[in-house]
Amino acid sequence: MNALPAASRDWHQQFRVRVAFERQLVGVLIRWGLTEFAFDIYSEIEQRISELEAVDSAQEFQRSELPEATRNEIRDRLGEYYQRTRAIPRGRTSHMLLHNELLSGFEKLGSEIAEICKSYFESTRRTITEEQAA
Repeated sequence: MNALPAASRDWHQQFRVRVAFERQLVGVLIRWGLTEFAFDIYSEIEQRISELEAVDSAQEFQRSELPEATRNEIRDRLGEYYQRTRAIPRGRTSHMLLHNELLSGFEKLGSEIAEICKSYFESTRRTITEEQAA
């Protein structure tokens, strides 16, 4: 019989890393004014990361950052989500910030998301390394 996830020694640490990743990513999206779609965007990014992790585990390779194609895809999706919310009244600061990002192709927000993902990959790799050492 398979053990429950909580019975595993490292399960709790992996869970904490995942929750921290979610909190950081959703927090950045909310701070940038994409509140309406923050969890939708998070779900898409999480799905993409899960796909990357599946490829990595099959190749026994640990990723350190998002591939450029994935970064571009995320920036494009951010623009699409912003386009859906343009009619929603916002504070002047959020409106200007998002509009400027639209003009730059969501470069800054995309970079922040890439840094959060990089931090997540490093934390995951550290957890796996500690697991193997134990």
